[in-house]
Amino acid sequence: MGRVALRGFSQDGFEIVEKVFSPEEVRRWIEISEVDKAKPGTRAILDSDWGREIAADPRLNILARDALGMPVWAVRAIWFEKTPETNWALGWHQDTKIAVKSRRETPGFSNWSIKEGIHHVLPSPEVLSNMVAARISLDKINEENGALRMLPGSHKMGKLSAGEMAGMLECSTTCAPESEPGDVILMHPLTLHSSSRSQVDRPRRVLHIEFAGVELPYGLEWRWRI
Repeated sequence: MGRVALRGFSQDGFEIVEKVFSPEEVRRWIEISEVDKAKPGTRAILDSDWGREIAADPRLNILARDALGMPVWAVRAIWFEKTPETNWALGWHQDTKIAVKSRRETPGFSNWSIKEGIHHVLPSPEVLSNMVAARISLDKINEENGALRMLPGSHKMGKLSAGEMAGMLECSTTCAPESEPGDVILMHPLTLHSSSRSQVDRPRRVLHIEFAGVELPYGLEWRWRI
């Protein structure tokens, strides 16, 4: 895969790249995935061999590199799954936490928490501005089964308060792009997004892989770096 023109990513904060992976590759990943099907998702995918294999795929790296305009590495991967047994909704929000190896008090970093035994923190704006998520669709996804709804251009406003989010949503038009298995949605972490419950009896599985192009300061380290 050569250089990809991603005009929509910089303008809207997201972009769909179709048919990055084949149906056969997607089926294989689903077969070898080692995730707890009783949970709606897990954040430790990069601890697994199959997760690291996908995150290191050159096609993903090229997309993330071209979105940010710099060399990148994978720093976290999350498996999201909606089924009749694990159905859920998520309100409007931005993705503002990163995963790190250990807690280390650092200027500009705050709101520490532990999720699935992994240290998470709200980083400086510089870190978030140099990150991109590549969301691989493993199923056909549309509004019927909880496609991601996004507010175009919201990533340009920086980290938003709850009031600012509500104000933007009142006067803006959102969209919920459809995707097919093997498609990739590139998304800026500060793009405002939400997800509704699935209304149909079919799975909605996504492998969400985050890439970064900057090192962390003051000895703080990414939990994963692939």
